[in-house]
Amino acid sequence: MFEMAARIQHQMSIKKTCFVRFPGHVAPYIRATLLKEMIKYLLYHSHQIQMPFEQIKFDFGSSKDSDFSRHPANAENAKRLISGLEEIFTNIDTLFSMACVTRFAIIFGATIVSPREVYHMTITERHLPSSTNSDSTNSSSTKNILRTKTCVRTLMKELVTSDALLSSKKPSEKIPPPTKMFLLIYAHRNSGIQWFVPINFTSPRRGEQFWIKVEHGESSETDGVDAQDSLEDDDWIWFKAPVDVKGFLEKATNLSKGFQL
Repeated sequence: MFEMAARIQHQMSIKKTCFVRFPGHVAPYIRATLLKEMIKYLLYHSHQIQMPFEQIKFDFGSSKDSDFSRHPANAENAKRLISGLEEIFTNIDTLFSMACVTRFAIIFGATIVSPREVYHMTITERHLPSSTNSDSTNSSSTKNILRTKTCVRTLMKELVTSDALLSSKKPSEKIPPPTKMFLLIYAHRNSGIQWFVPINFTSPRRGEQFWIKVEHGESSETDGVDAQDSLEDDDWIWFKAPVDVKGFLEKATNLSKGFQL
């Protein structure tokens, strides 16, 4: 009985998994950019905002005649959204400059205990087989460092065309009201992380669960192996961003057009 339930759960997780593979090394500062772009996209994809984040920033500060100005509530909501996300993004940059973090959870819902959607994200580096000469491995990985624009373009292409993510959004469904977004990271307790707050977190069973698995580095015989198994011990804990971002929908916006890609 339990084996059958586990098999069904495994099959469901595969269907809800988006794989993003990079044919080279992704530097830490680029990984920070990928996480930030992932958050921006998921806010839009999950109907927390009706237009891309960069468009909200542009409209908010570009014209006094914009919808934001005509609707004070929109302006206030936009201000809180922009301020909260930029604070999170700044600390994501700091995080990747000081610690090795490869697992994240982006949660939408009223609380992290009872969420609406959970996006599990991992960033795994592939390595050549151990029989390969270490000097050649280092040389190869050093030469094959990818550019930021290339990585972002690849990431967005996979996210936008992913069957796992597209299947979760049906045009006929009623768009739920905006909710909060929580960002959690999984890191060593002695990483020196200060802004993020330690939290006792267990992946919730409620809500829709999605997996976004990012792989980079050289191709090897170990492709597809989950490197997170080695992180399951008491020295690795979850940290939560102290800033919770809440989405909003403009009152003067045609939502049927706003969510088209």
